[in-house]
Amino acid sequence: LKRAEKQAADVMLENPEYVASNTIVELSSVSGCSETTWFRLAKRLGYSGFHEMKADMSQYLRNQENSDEQSGFYDNIDENSTTSEVAAVVFESSIAALRDTLALIDEKQYTQAVDAISSAKKIVLCGVGDAYAVVKSAYQKLFLAGFNVYESSDQDLQLLSISHLEKGDVVIAFSYSGKTKNIV
Repeated sequence: LKRAEKQAADVMLENPEYVASNTIVELSSVSGCSETTWFRLAKRLGYSGFHEMKADMSQYLRNQENSDEQSGFYDNIDENSTTSEVAAVVFESSIAALRDTLALIDEKQYTQAVDAISSAKKIVLCGVGDAYAVVKSAYQKLFLAGFNVYESSDQDLQLLSISHLEKGDVVIAFSYSGKTKNIV
């Protein structure tokens, strides 16, 4: 991000509720960034404009509130919990995470991804650290389904395999944080 966009993004990360509930004019005044900077930040993040970003942020915050109220992320477990109670809380938390993920899926983008994967001549899976376990699981599933798929835990080999891809091939990158430099 450019300096001004980073400044606006920092405001957004530090106080998402304020961003979701105020106008672009108010945000510009408080953040010290121009209205154009806020609009450019929204575009850089993949939105059609500021209003779409603000609506998405509002929806995200509502989902977070509902999720916090519903799941409590293991709040119901303590040293007196039975094994059955622990299992029930863990399962409910996993189910809530799946529901939240399903609610975030953009059907058009999902369909495009499925089409790209199903028509790819070659698929390369990339991930490091803890995310590599997910890479290995995806590899096994795709390989068993008959896809021409490649994976390696070695980052250099991942890059080398990507360099041999052609139009229509697919790279799927896995990252828990979304910040792993080599994956990004």
